[in-house]
Amino acid sequence: MEKYHRQIARLTMFKKYYNNMQDKDILLKLASKISYERKKRNLSQEKLAEMANVNMRSISMIENGTTNAKFLTLYKIANALNIEVCELVNFHL
Repeated sequence: MEKYHRQIARLTMFKKYYNNMQDKDILLKLASKISYERKKRNLSQEKLAEMANVNMRSISMIENGTTNAKFLTLYKIANALNIEVCELVNFHL
């Protein structure tokens, strides 16, 4: 019985790790897309933050893939970049 519980625990840990990997992949794709769109327009993170009326640290964290941005923040960024929000999240894993 104890062996069974250890196997279940390992599977649970693997599932959590796998799900986190997927989440991280999504955040990194989003980070790359925002960074690309910003650089394409020759904007600094500071200027984009000003245009989107968000904190520059938020832009930095989003572009580094270290935070899960709120929809409203993504909306503001997309608006500042003069694109639709769907363009920011239109990518394939």
